[in-house]
Amino acid sequence: MSDILEQAHALGRAVLETDAYKAYREAKAAWEADAEAQRLEKEQKAFVEEVRERMMRGEATPEEMQRMLTFGELLAERESVRNYNEASDAYGDLTAGIYQILALYLGPPPSNCAGCSGCQGR
Repeated sequence: MSDILEQAHALGRAVLETDAYKAYREAKAAWEADAEAQRLEKEQKAFVEEVRERMMRGEATPEEMQRMLTFGELLAERESVRNYNEASDAYGDLTAGIYQILALYLGPPPSNCAGCSGCQGR
């Protein structure tokens, strides 16, 4: 059993050496250092939460809905955000591929599996 765990550790170390992971780390650091992107994302999050509450009460306006889209457009203009999203997608594809390969051998997830959004069964 210790051999299989060592192989899992080796896989983890190998993932950390991939270009996808290195690009993700670099892009994440640049995104986190982009003060304007962080300000916009914080403002967007607060606004979206407010509009969702208003939507639940049937009070959201078309203008508010349009402004929600505008935040996304402003963020998409930021190079750090675009690079982070692309690198995050590539790294996510790598890890998803690893999980898919393991799933081929390990079988379907347990019936209480909530999916890849987080393990509820641990």
